[in-house]
Amino acid sequence: MTEQQEEVQNKESIRERLDKYNRLQRMSNWVGGGLVALAALMTTNIVGHDLFRKLVITGIVLSGVLVGHARQKFDWRETQLRRDMARDCRLSEDNEVPDSHRNFLNQTLRLWKGALICTLLTGLAFLIGIWWAELGNLWSMIIRCPTG
Repeated sequence: MTEQQEEVQNKESIRERLDKYNRLQRMSNWVGGGLVALAALMTTNIVGHDLFRKLVITGIVLSGVLVGHARQKFDWRETQLRRDMARDCRLSEDNEVPDSHRNFLNQTLRLWKGALICTLLTGLAFLIGIWWAELGNLWSMIIRCPTG
């Protein structure tokens, strides 16, 4: 993160931070739902090769753990920020984010980005697994096809 980005984040209000936590929690629900749908597709025999089936299942589990952990951290930090506001009557949603809450988002966003990358790679392995046999058949047809 650049110094300019850190400076902007340091000037973030509590309201903006709470909104950001809430938005990230909702997004993690959608990503988790997509992983559940992918897991449901894996119960069919749509992915032909065992290697891809194992890769996709491993990716689903790893992505699910990362998404769940990131969501839990967003939720817990939101709870802590709200508790701090309830304890300290000088804090309101218009105040800047307190020092104790500033660096947390960067740490958890790295976890969140890792979850998204893992989810993307899992989806890619799923698509390759679906088309693997067909691509092999297509390649065989191209090789056997007489030229000119």
